[in-house]
Amino acid sequence: MEFCVRSDACGNDRARLVRFLKGAGETAVCGIPQLPETVGSDGRVSAARLQEYQAFLRKDGISLRLITESFFNEDLDSDAAVKRRVDEVLAALSAMQAADVESLFLFIGATFASPKERDMRWKRLAAAYERIVPWAEKTGRRIATHGMQAPEYLLFSAADMEKLIAISPRPCNGVTFCVGCFSIAGNDLMEWLDRFGAERVFMVHMRDVRFPPGGGFEDVRFGEGVIDLPRIAARLTDIGFAGLVCPEHVPRFPGDPCEELSTAWALGYLRGLFTRAAARVG
Repeated sequence: MEFCVRSDACGNDRARLVRFLKGAGETAVCGIPQLPETVGSDGRVSAARLQEYQAFLRKDGISLRLITESFFNEDLDSDAAVKRRVDEVLAALSAMQAADVESLFLFIGATFASPKERDMRWKRLAAAYERIVPWAEKTGRRIATHGMQAPEYLLFSAADMEKLIAISPRPCNGVTFCVGCFSIAGNDLMEWLDRFGAERVFMVHMRDVRFPPGGGFEDVRFGEGVIDLPRIAARLTDIGFAGLVCPEHVPRFPGDPCEELSTAWALGYLRGLFTRAAARVG
């Protein structure tokens, strides 16, 4: 298991990000959201630009471990749109191979307004994964798919995620376990982890939320919400999770123009959490 810092934690300033990581004693960067400086004039991830970004980090002992791609409604509204988007994702995977970036964070933000629209978009998403997953395997990369927290999204439940994995159940086809989204969705987090196991969970988004009396949800600092983070850390330790753990949606501290203070605080919290979980096992 390795802690990972979002690439935008320091306002997309690479030099500042490197200084932050060195000060925090961490070496892994997650390219979330997509890194604009790695995209070429054709709108696709450029192998040369991604290699340059990776080289910039690695001269200080830091490594870009993951980049982001996504599927939204407009990417699934026609066969031509699906082909165009899949071609872009395949180009990203090839660039990742050239730059030695191990995982693709694939965010599925598509929704539906009717059963007919759901079936149509699921069919096209399945066609996309039928092309993407074999290419990921061929290039030696991994897919860490992220679902969403509301039932109008295509990827809402654990059953939805299993359905997506079953389209191409190769070892490289895995998931991002977002404790916030899955809690908001009403999933049993322990059952979810047991269901997918360390062999499918490639990345964990650690997050805490609470549910105000008036409805909805709000992100809060770790330990202030309803998510049992110590129990999650213990279960991840028990199943032998060896992927990336990234703090997400931690509210900013006053005077923090980016997310440096909140990220530093979150990393310290998570270190304590997982150290305690490991000591319990040992």
